[in-house]
Amino acid sequence: MFLVFLAIYIAILLGIGLYFSRRQRSETDFWLAGRELGPISIGLAAASAWTTASALLLATGLFLLYGIGSIWIWVFPNIAGLAIIAAISGRIKNIPALTQPELMEIRYDPMIRAPVAVAVTIMMILFSVTDFIGFKMVLGTFFGIEPIFAIAIMAVSVALYVGVGGFRAVVWTDMIQYILLAGLAAYVAHMALGLSANEGVSLIAASSMLGADWWDIFSMGGILGALVFIVALVPGWVAEQDPWQKVWAARDDRSAKRGLLLGASLLALVYIFCLLAAIGLFVIYPRPSGEVEAEMLYLRIISDNVPGWLLGLLTIGFAAASMSCTDTFATSGASCLSRDLVQRHLWPTATVKEMLIVNRILIVIMVFLSAFIALNVDSIMDAVIIATVIGTTSYFFPIIGGLYWKRATKWGAMAALVVGGGTQI
Repeated sequence: MFLVFLAIYIAILLGIGLYFSRRQRSETDFWLAGRELGPISIGLAAASAWTTASALLLATGLFLLYGIGSIWIWVFPNIAGLAIIAAISGRIKNIPALTQPELMEIRYDPMIRAPVAVAVTIMMILFSVTDFIGFKMVLGTFFGIEPIFAIAIMAVSVALYVGVGGFRAVVWTDMIQYILLAGLAAYVAHMALGLSANEGVSLIAASSMLGADWWDIFSMGGILGALVFIVALVPGWVAEQDPWQKVWAARDDRSAKRGLLLGASLLALVYIFCLLAAIGLFVIYPRPSGEVEAEMLYLRIISDNVPGWLLGLLTIGFAAASMSCTDTFATSGASCLSRDLVQRHLWPTATVKEMLIVNRILIVIMVFLSAFIALNVDSIMDAVIIATVIGTTSYFFPIIGGLYWKRATKWGAMAALVVGGGTQI
């Protein structure tokens, strides 16, 4: 049943990609959807791109392990990142760029462009790795599918519809994928609380059982601990290129701002479902001892209580969550390789037709490189933290300084990239 549902789902995604392939007449069409996006499409796509299958597992697992105080590791940086980008979207929109490295060249100097392109690409690859990890865990737990086959299914699917349809295909498929993944999160939360109630434990009673420490929002190091997480992680989320790409793809600044704020709200909704699922899981299963065990409880409750046909359908929700992020990260990273390295430095005389071919090849390379790394990595948390802090330490300060600080110089920007980003990488 899962394979039947997956075939139908992939056929729909590929159909969307083929439909939008007809509207690609320029680099702007391929990478920025012709700058025509409205607030609803931006909001759904932004929320979908930041809600992976790994995010559902990780957020719920962190709640189980550390309580509500874990929001500073994952939930808060996600929501705050989109809200902050919405606040500065006017500045971003006013600079005529297609990518962050191009913006850095406009603001500073051509020497800055290539290093930023490399940093953005590394960050996007690592975020894609987390999606592949989550998907291989899902298929391995539910159906016993070997990791290499699970990753191959996802890599081929994403490479096909994104390579064909470009950013328009990413946005439209992300809109569908958010509905599927939000429905999955809501269903699991409802099931966990329902099973808890069947054992005679209400939501209020289950919440009381968790204890005061679990509900302490500053349980992980107090206010200082929360500040450490905020300073380390939020800048990396703000610097992430894919929401900036949506700002440039918006038809105007108002659409960009409203769309990203809508995306932040939709993210918060999904994480509320994760919180409710964690409360129910705490009643049903013994408290986990480690990260991977905590994440696996989200899958275990499904495999223990869902009939086969519904399991296949819910797995499509996980597939949607994984693919909605990988397609965005692949597009974002490949746009830097294409526009900021190949077109800017290696092949400046390439025609639009030639660059569209290069774009598709680079998307495939991005997807399969992420897939290869995911075969050798098991911790979602490791990949997320590494990727986020690379953004924080490398190009967050130069890019925000470039927008708001007139005295920022090309040598200061290069020093930040080399010392901060180079050390972290």
